[in-house]
Amino acid sequence: MSSLSQISNHNFSIAIGRRSFNIMTPQHNHEESYHITYAFDELDNNCKTMNNNNTTCQQQQRQGTAATDQSEVSTPYDEQQTNDMPLVTPISPCSSDASTAAMSVTGQYRNIEYSYHVDTKILGTGHHGSVRQCIDRTNGQKFAVKSIRKNDPAVKPSGLAREITLLQEMKHQSIIQLVDVFEDAEYIHLITDLCTGGELFDKIVEKSSADNGVPCFEEHEAASIMLQILNAVSYMHNRGTVHRDIKPENILFDSKDADSPIKIIDLGLARKHYDIEPPMTTVVGTPYYIAPDVLKKKYDKSCDLWSVGVIAYILLCGYPPFNGR
Repeated sequence: MSSLSQISNHNFSIAIGRRSFNIMTPQHNHEESYHITYAFDELDNNCKTMNNNNTTCQQQQRQGTAATDQSEVSTPYDEQQTNDMPLVTPISPCSSDASTAAMSVTGQYRNIEYSYHVDTKILGTGHHGSVRQCIDRTNGQKFAVKSIRKNDPAVKPSGLAREITLLQEMKHQSIIQLVDVFEDAEYIHLITDLCTGGELFDKIVEKSSADNGVPCFEEHEAASIMLQILNAVSYMHNRGTVHRDIKPENILFDSKDADSPIKIIDLGLARKHYDIEPPMTTVVGTPYYIAPDVLKKKYDKSCDLWSVGVIAYILLCGYPPFNGR
């Protein structure tokens, strides 16, 4: 557990993404202690309440979704689902067998190993998928590959197709670029840019733990990151795309350089939505960053701006503005 800089006697212990850190906030003069837990990838749908006096709260929700007071939890692929996609016979050898075959998403089976060497080491996890490094066998260029198991009950073919379509539309320097797509009987493999600088979340923890007299990022550093995030969000919104899960874990640094650019990743919860359409109603997102209008089941693309505002607060202060309940 990493400790953040001491601000006052108001204690928070937060675990996000299977990582945790302590937070001291200046909100009260007396000492209170909280423990908030939020798992990064695989969680159940049960949620327990939290009391103020040294009580443990375990936020047991599936990552990327938020429960209402009635414990209603949405699926990540919530709109425009169809189940009329035909089965496709593999056109290249795959490790899968017929018993695990699922409906085709791309309409064509291809063996990723013919074109890329895929590393066995997992770099990270996201919505229903794991990320590894892969190397193009023709030129040695390194990329990232996100592999999604198609027979996961929470994964819908229409939702995967939507994520692929949205990624193909994104042509912005601060949004991850989709390079190629492979499908076999068990998995969809998304080949994207490889970002080696790590998550913004990890950088927040690192800077908040440093004893340099600054709560987290310097103002000019935070301003640079925020400008890139806002430009990317504006680009998506101008094309009718709402991300719906903007958070530090979904923002990567392109390299380990001090002035590295950032990239927004993971469009697994994103969808199209235009101003002339009725408000969206499905509750999706992540505690700490989810907008109140989403919990009220009546929201539009501005939900992304709420999340960006929360990130701005954390970059400057080193702790969240809300406790995530």
